[in-house]
Amino acid sequence: MLVTESRPRNLKWFHAGPLLYGDWGTSRLYVLGLAYAFTGPESVVYMVAIGVLMAAVAWAYAIVCRSFPDGGGVYTAARQLSPVASVVGATLLLCGYIITAVISVVEALHYFGIPDGPWLATIAVVTLVFVGLVNWLGAKSAGTFALLIAFAALAVSGIMAVLAIPYIPDGLSRVHLDLSRGTWAHWTAFTQIVLALAGVEAVANMTGLMKKPVERTAKRTIIPV
Repeated sequence: MLVTESRPRNLKWFHAGPLLYGDWGTSRLYVLGLAYAFTGPESVVYMVAIGVLMAAVAWAYAIVCRSFPDGGGVYTAARQLSPVASVVGATLLLCGYIITAVISVVEALHYFGIPDGPWLATIAVVTLVFVGLVNWLGAKSAGTFALLIAFAALAVSGIMAVLAIPYIPDGLSRVHLDLSRGTWAHWTAFTQIVLALAGVEAVANMTGLMKKPVERTAKRTIIPV
């Protein structure tokens, strides 16, 4: 007997957008530090290049979402070429989600000054269970919760940006690109901060829940992020 189930398409762009922001949009928070650590005063130039690349990837994923409105994105596309490749890719993505969630929670607790030990492990498990419960309530509920977190994160980012204004002239005066290092050195530095793209695939995995027309909902989801 064949049993089919249709998932409700109740994910609006202002639900999907915060979910994407939580995965892709927050990548900039650690990439900024990595950029300066790896490239120093040249980091502004590399971040501009990353911004251009992210815009191109966003455009590409708008096409992916339009082409595969039932979810899966590039993994659905891979299934048309090779079912085995699709299964392997989807499995790796699932593993990536699990590992990323665990590492993110642990490192977040480190930022709050909690040292390694039983307390950290306990709080991390409780936090992961809480996140799991939020997602168990459904994508719409998770999106609403993510919207609140996104507003809080943007408020903190805005405050930091305002506090940084007095330092902008001095910072820009130190920006330079050492062309004598060669193309390969600059390419290596660029790839060290390309982690800014991490998480963009989340939007393709949500298309199966997006309100129709998926193409319009996906665009409204991607562009603000």
